[in-house]
Amino acid sequence: MKWITKIFEDSDIIVTSKVKPNFVDDVVKFLNYLEEKLNLKTTSKIFISSNNKIVGAYHSEKDVIEISERGVKKYAKKLQLSSYNAILMNVLVHEMHHSITKDSNENRIVNLTNETLKLIINIFSDDKK
Repeated sequence: MKWITKIFEDSDIIVTSKVKPNFVDDVVKFLNYLEEKLNLKTTSKIFISSNNKIVGAYHSEKDVIEISERGVKKYAKKLQLSSYNAILMNVLVHEMHHSITKDSNENRIVNLTNETLKLIINIFSDDKK
């Protein structure tokens, strides 16, 4: 993470060169949706990587949310999902709750994430009517 420290000073979102543009678009769309529909937003920097070892992580020492394209897609494939969107939304919400609350208690973050995802499902259902 040291090599990206300086880059984060200039931008809220940084993307490694190996990440596909459509994945970045999906991340931005979901971030906008969360802010518009739930007023859920973070002041943390967003780092979109191609790290194969993680799906997502909150790096509290740098106040950075890392979302991995490879990790998200690999996990969606493992679950035999036809799309990675549900995994991406879950990971974004989860890591955003870590960054907003600065809480490292995983049980509390999982509960917050689950409640938020229920709200999203209800909003999405209402929007489709």
